[in-house]
Formats: sequence, C-alpha cells, structure tokens
Amino acid sequence: VISTTSTAVRQTEIPSRYVFRTSPTDDMTARKWQDYLDNNSARHLVMLSDSGDNSEYSQSLRTELENVLPTSIKAQSYNCDLSDISLSLNELEAQPVDAIVLIPSDDRDYIDQALSFVDRFESRYNGTPLVLGGDTLYNSQQVLERISQNSLLESLVVAVPWHRGQQPTAFEQAAENLWQSAINWRTAMGYDATQLLITAAEQITPCGNDVQSCRDAIRDSILADGLDGGATGDIQFRNNDGNRQVSESSRISVLVGVNLAERTFECLEGESCAE
Repeated sequence: VISTTSTAVRQTEIPSRYVFRTSPTDDMTARKWQDYLDNNSARHLVMLSDSGDNSEYSQSLRTELENVLPTSIKAQSYNCDLSDISLSLNELEAQPVDAIVLIPSDDRDYIDQALSFVDRFESRYNGTPLVLGGDTLYNSQQVLERISQNSLLESLVVAVPWHRGQQPTAFEQAAENLWQSAINWRTAMGYDATQLLITAAEQITPCGNDVQSCRDAIRDSILADGLDGGATGDIQFRNNDGNRQVSESSRISVLVGVNLAERTFECLEGESCAE
C-alpha cells in the first residue's frame, strides 16, 4: 500500500512493513509553520483543532506544532475546539493574538467553522494576526470563493505537501495539457505512488503464483531504489516506518498564499516551488 494523502504522525509502530507514504508527515509541516511564525515575530497563538470522528489529522498536526514551539510561546498560546467557536471567542477577549492557526479535519462543517472563526474574530477584535491553515483548507470552492478583499482571510497561508512550480516542469505542463487544469498536490502524490509500484513491478523477477514472494520483492525494490525524477521530486523511504525521506531535490512541504484576483493559491516567495 502506498498512501498519497496520509500525513498524521503515527504514535505506534505500523503493523506492516508493506505500507509507504509519498506525502510528508505532519512534523515537517509543524517545523515549516514554526519558521514562518518565528520570522514574523508571532508570540501569542490561537490554535483551532477539532475532536470529531475524523480528527486524527487535526489532532496530529496540532500536537506536532506544540512539540516544536518554544516553551515561552506555548505558554502564551491558546487551544480551542472548533465545535464551540463562540466560547473560544469569548475566552480570547482579553488576550493578545499574533497568529491564528486553523487545523480543521477534512470535514466541510469543521472547515466552515474554522473560516467562520476568522470572520467573527475580525468583526469583534482589532488587530491583524497572521492566519495559517492546514492542507484541508487547500480547497478553492469552499475556501477561496468566500474570501473577500481586505479581510483577514485574504492573508491566509496554507501548508501543503507539494505545489506546482511557477516555472512548470515537463510533467506539470503535460498534465495541464491533458486535464486542461493545473494539477494539485493530491494528483502529484498519487502519480508518484503509481509510478513507484509500476517501476518496482517491472524490475522484479517473475514470481508466478507465489504472492508473498511478489510482495516481498516489490517492497524490497521500493525500499532500495525509490523513484528518481517523480512529479514531486526524487523519493526514498525510511526502512523502519515507510515514511518518505526528505531529499534536497524534492519540492515538498511548502507554504502557499491566496491570489484573490485569480481565485487560486500561489507559492510564497522563498519557497521551493517559487524558483
């Protein structure tokens, strides 16, 4: 199995050595956020996550961000659940806010609650805090279409596993020609997962009806060779957990901002996809 969208940091060892992930894990996103917050001198954070039935991603990313925050900033930060944003807004009344970090799970209701929090915060309080979001907010229909000019959400910065380059690669251009639309990170991660399996299957010695030998051979090939020149860069995996290793040639874990005129996201200056 090669997952293309799973990012949550596993709290226990995976039960199988046959599971891989092309997406980077949440600890990488947390470090990316921490650098951004530090560069913008943000000291008082509000982190909004949820505890719904599908909250593993939300809880994982919040935990990883807390793990990399300096003790002084974590002590001045406020955590709240998206299930009751009215209560959270009331509790923030006397607190300074330098940044709002939105970490909803992939649920339309929670995404809407996260966006509503920012709208209601803006209508009640002065100031222009930074607004950061997890990759569940990388959704043009639900997110971009409700952002208005000069609103706090116009400055939304989203952390995504991958983003198309300002100078498209041959693959990106070919994909855009095929689909008549620019591809997103889910498509790119899925393409690389497919190529990994195809390449490994082509390289192994035919193993007939011995299914276990085939599984082992494909796994060993993926671990040994990975994938060179994938849509998201070169890919290698860690042997102990199947997570993706970070290589200098990979364009993964990047920050994107809102281009309101085009109703799309674009890579922030200084990110690898802006080169």
